[in-house]
Amino acid sequence: MQNFKNLLHAWRHTLYTLSYFALLAVFVPMASKRHMGTGGMFFAMALAAVLLLTCWGSIKLLSWKIAQSQITAAERRSWLSGAALLVH
Repeated sequence: MQNFKNLLHAWRHTLYTLSYFALLAVFVPMASKRHMGTGGMFFAMALAAVLLLTCWGSIKLLSWKIAQSQITAAERRSWLSGAALLVH
């Protein structure tokens, strides 16, 4: 598992860049279909950056909150699977 984390850490900027261009591949055709021109391309780029930054920040915040929580891994697993809802 540590090797996988090291691999992701080493390729972090590459993954960010690929994610950004993948989001651009979604947003730019939508902007050009609506005949938005250069301004639409700019807003597509800005929207992709904001969306990527929001996802990254949410993941960082969630991982920080999980690390700060006082529940065990088994309790967390049962809560995420919904098994905690079935127990009365």
